[in-house]
Amino acid sequence: MERTSITVSIMGRSYDLQVDTSDVEIVKDAALQLNNEAQVFAKKFYRKDQQDVLAMVAIKQALSLTQLQQQVKNLQNQIQEKADSTQNVLEERDRNLEKQLKGIVSTLSAATKDSDCDI
Repeated sequence: MERTSITVSIMGRSYDLQVDTSDVEIVKDAALQLNNEAQVFAKKFYRKDQQDVLAMVAIKQALSLTQLQQQVKNLQNQIQEKADSTQNVLEERDRNLEKQLKGIVSTLSAATKDSDCDI
């Protein structure tokens, strides 16, 4: 992938980054989000220094990420349960169809034997 240089600003400080060209907008959006959240925390806790503010933003972001990961895990479990349930239904249907087919074959076999006797 091709990489490019960008500069983002968080809490008045500029950071030069090398990112994949395809990730430029995502990185800029993430930096803007971090900056906005840092400004909110800085206004709330005006006596805190920048390191404390950024630490609170990091904790909030980590919590959000952890919650999203848990939601993804829960959804994956639900999908797996549905897939297992569907597999069980299909296997039961196959067993029932096999029984029905055996019954039809048996009936046809008996009918063929009966018709052979009539000849």
